[in-house]
Amino acid sequence: MDSSSSPIPDPEPIPRSRRRRNQLTLRLTVPGLILLLLLDGIACAGLAWLGFQYRVGQQGLIPPQPSETYTVTPTLSAIPTDTSTVTSTITPTHEPSKTPTMTSEPGKNQVVHPVILSIEDGANYHIFAYQPVQNELDAGLPLTRLTSGPWDDINPSISPDGKRVAFASNRSGYWDIYLFDLESVTVTRLTDTLAYDDAPSWSPDGQWLAYQTYLDNNLEIVIHSVVDTASPAIRLTKNAAADYQPAWSPQGREMAFVSNRSGKPEIYTADLNQVDEKLFKQITAASGVQPSHPAWSPDGSRMAWAEEQDGLRRIRIWDITQPIETSILVGNGNWPAWGAGGQIVYTIVPGPNAAYLSMFKPNQPGVFTPLLPLPANVQGLSWSDQAVLSLPLSAPILQSAQQTPQPLFKVAITTTTPIPGGRQTLVKLEDVQAPFPMLQDQVVDSFRALRRDLAQRIGWDYLASLENAYVPLTSPLPPGAGDSWLYTGRAFGSNSQLVNAGWMKVVREDFGSEVYWRIYLLARYQDGSAGIPVFVYPWNFLSRYENDTSAYEAGGKLETETPAGYWFDFTAFAERYGWRREPALTNWLTDYSAARFNEFANTGDLDWRQAMLEIYPPEVFLTPSPVLPPTATLTPTYRWYQSPTPTATMTPRPTLTPLPSATTVPPTSTPTSTPTPTRPAATSTSTATSTTTP
Repeated sequence: MDSSSSPIPDPEPIPRSRRRRNQLTLRLTVPGLILLLLLDGIACAGLAWLGFQYRVGQQGLIPPQPSETYTVTPTLSAIPTDTSTVTSTITPTHEPSKTPTMTSEPGKNQVVHPVILSIEDGANYHIFAYQPVQNELDAGLPLTRLTSGPWDDINPSISPDGKRVAFASNRSGYWDIYLFDLESVTVTRLTDTLAYDDAPSWSPDGQWLAYQTYLDNNLEIVIHSVVDTASPAIRLTKNAAADYQPAWSPQGREMAFVSNRSGKPEIYTADLNQVDEKLFKQITAASGVQPSHPAWSPDGSRMAWAEEQDGLRRIRIWDITQPIETSILVGNGNWPAWGAGGQIVYTIVPGPNAAYLSMFKPNQPGVFTPLLPLPANVQGLSWSDQAVLSLPLSAPILQSAQQTPQPLFKVAITTTTPIPGGRQTLVKLEDVQAPFPMLQDQVVDSFRALRRDLAQRIGWDYLASLENAYVPLTSPLPPGAGDSWLYTGRAFGSNSQLVNAGWMKVVREDFGSEVYWRIYLLARYQDGSAGIPVFVYPWNFLSRYENDTSAYEAGGKLETETPAGYWFDFTAFAERYGWRREPALTNWLTDYSAARFNEFANTGDLDWRQAMLEIYPPEVFLTPSPVLPPTATLTPTYRWYQSPTPTATMTPRPTLTPLPSATTVPPTSTPTSTPTPTRPAATSTSTATSTTTP
């Protein structure tokens, strides 16, 4: 990168004493002094050259390179990453007095090419625009809200001319496709059906939209005209399997999509010149890998997609002129989005309870920029070189950006009586079935709000029955759960039996060495008004009891098909209220309860010890709890507690006790013959005679 994109200030004289402390220690000999002088001369010459380059760049003698227009410097610290700055920093960021590049001087860049993404915003998802700071001459654009309201806007897609954004929204009560005009800042409705319409993809001429819709209890792909909106949609796929996530090629005559018609998710392409499902071409075929979100490069020569394997999500890029085996993994992430003429790919890197925005070069595997933390979960990402937002932003966008959502709940301390040490009390949960239906006073309000709002979304009270809420120290938990958040009163365990009833599905998600789970709840009303279809395969815990050795050793296995109907992402919804999922314990493969897929904690940025001290005195850590009573059978009981197999090894021991008595039987007959020396006694003689006769 030249000095025009990363200016270097003029060098200042550095005291020799400080410079010597920062350099390697040399012996005070003649060769050492010579070497020291040479190093000083080289450093001064280098700094002088860099200063000259900076001054030349400032005078405009060295123009910036076009290839660096889209290069993101690693210094993302100037971009607000705190959740509280999503809406409050929009106006001051674009003040000319604070940002020199926002002035009206000739030649200054007053437009941005933002990334359009859907971010969790309060109780809903909304569309945001964002552009990172590229260099000192470009202020970028912080996260700026484009849509607002008590509904969800997800999966945005930028039109080829960059003037409109298509997205899915349930603002009418059902999921339909809408168009957002970036110039007039107006939203128009494209589809009007009771079915679930989502994941729009533009044709190269901007006249058509392909999207997924829920037809005949299944996901199919249809094409709808943007010009003649009254015309009916054209059905592209009609298969018993699920077909979803379409991606229109830049050449216009090919459509990539995901389908599980082979028994597992794979990427297919359809030739639009001859629409015949028998001619659909399967692209991917790797075992154990679930691809998703295909995306064409701007020139159509490459295709990127996300793939999930063993809970890990990665981005793979394939040159369509080469065999599929030559595709390369370029980094972790989901939702790839091409830009910069195919030189840059944006992606979302998911975390256990967070999401990050990253960018990399397709020909250089690995993360290209530092991960930018996002304030919440992401549901869709799109980028185009043609998308433009003029700065300063228009009044309608600023108005939408400043509409900060209301808090989902308010903490109100119930107990007014002070507790020694400033500790908190436990509050009873009304109408909740649990062994101890209580939670800590600081988190009980968030649980009540979560329960109330969730019941309104899915149509039934999922949190009315809990497996656990607060657990006293006198109630031991399974091995490995000694530091469980259930002891702190800041966690709960939902009813795990709903998995067997078919009202709950659990999806496995791995992050590094830790295993997490995502819970989907079945919506009561399956008319499209609540929930969305699930594209991933749930985890089957019960398969470990089906005489399948591999499933038993793996703690279960994936189900063979995606669940039908509309489902609600409880894990993402609970996180909005501060309740985050807990990872599985290391022994979850052999212990079903150690999976902890149904446990959620509201830590409040505290560690476990701090949370314990909120309700217990410090003396609680002096004695381990729970304490087992002393007993003579301590070792057998301990082995049985961990595994039932040692109990079986103890049963043969009682059978050994008769053996010593059996060995003493023969010696009892020998004493009858020992009285031989005392034959004069008549009794002894008769006894010996009678015993030896047999």
